[in-house]
Amino acid sequence: MLSWSDRTILPHGESVESLNAMANTAAAGRAKRARAIFTLFADHIRPGASTTEVHRALANTTWLKETNLYGVRVLGGWVPVEMALGDTVFCIHLFPVEMNKQWSPWVIYFRLSGQLRDEDAKAILRGESVANDTRLVEFALCYPEKRQSAGGGSRLERFSRRGIHVYEM
Repeated sequence: MLSWSDRTILPHGESVESLNAMANTAAAGRAKRARAIFTLFADHIRPGASTTEVHRALANTTWLKETNLYGVRVLGGWVPVEMALGDTVFCIHLFPVEMNKQWSPWVIYFRLSGQLRDEDAKAILRGESVANDTRLVEFALCYPEKRQSAGGGSRLERFSRRGIHVYEM
């Protein structure tokens, strides 16, 4: 049985303004910027949020230009959010590494209601209207793997209307 009463490991209490500023400060480094975006999702966006509510948290998405966002349309494995008929799952790799512009250790999966294109998902995150009834159904924050000296493994936090469930792998 899954527990939906888990907790995020991210600190609480940071303002939307300061987190958006950090997310857009290239000099801060990828890890701090990714943590700021994760915190925006974890603390300021609720599953079931409208596109307007999402944009209140993601007020300045300049950082989105430095990501790899794509729809998950063919499943060749497991994704940490539900794949439901009528909805679309997207994946964002935050600040991909230099050697491989597609991959990043900081990944967000999210499910939007409706059949949407990649351009629609980007527009929704930027606060542009795509469809009035589109909702952010759920999302998952996939953290980088811990170093071997720290015990290895990785952490995933899944946020849904049921609560938060943490996977330690």
